[in-house]
Amino acid sequence: MNLLQMKELESSREYLEKREQFSSVLYEKNVIPLLEEFEDDFMDKITTYFEENGFDVKKSVQGSDITAEYKKLLIDVTRTSRSINIKEGNAVKAIINIRNLSYAGGSMSIPADEFLAEKARIQHQLNGVDNNIEHYSNPEVYYEFTGKRYSNPNELILEIYK
Repeated sequence: MNLLQMKELESSREYLEKREQFSSVLYEKNVIPLLEEFEDDFMDKITTYFEENGFDVKKSVQGSDITAEYKKLLIDVTRTSRSINIKEGNAVKAIINIRNLSYAGGSMSIPADEFLAEKARIQHQLNGVDNNIEHYSNPEVYYEFTGKRYSNPNELILEIYK
């Protein structure tokens, strides 16, 4: 690799790093609050659903978990990072993941030439970061349950308890 090629790669790496930092800022600013909003909204809606169906509902001190009780029937709804689990007694009723649309990657061919190979790797990474920046600028967040996507927590709750 000649000196000009090494400089070009170094400049490309620096540009990639700046784009990755920008992507991280967008994720923290736009995506994380929306994911948390989806979590909170689901917990509020399922609490209301159980109360409207005659259950006594107790929230944990942190508010991240609820227990719905009707006579001897006990349902626990626990929230972890980007996931909500519903258990009826000891049996798992549902695992709901809260996701955002982001770039999943793709395949690439690597040229034999060392310079061209590194340039291709950097470009591939940059394409992924740029796709994430696009997704993080206007994030699409959804609930995922049994392989299906839901944007409305009420529809999801009705699907779980149909």
